Amino acid sequence: MYGQTLTGKLLMFDAMTLQFREMKLPKNPQCEVCGGD
Repeated sequence: MYGQTLTGKLLMFDAMTLQFREMKLPKNPQCEVCGGD
């Protein structure tokens, strides 16, 4: 495996500055698609 997965994170890329930004993206327990285990 290469590196780490982005589970629970959002990776944003700014093409103007050529920079990546990583933010935590918590799971929404009320979401019908991804909330359940």
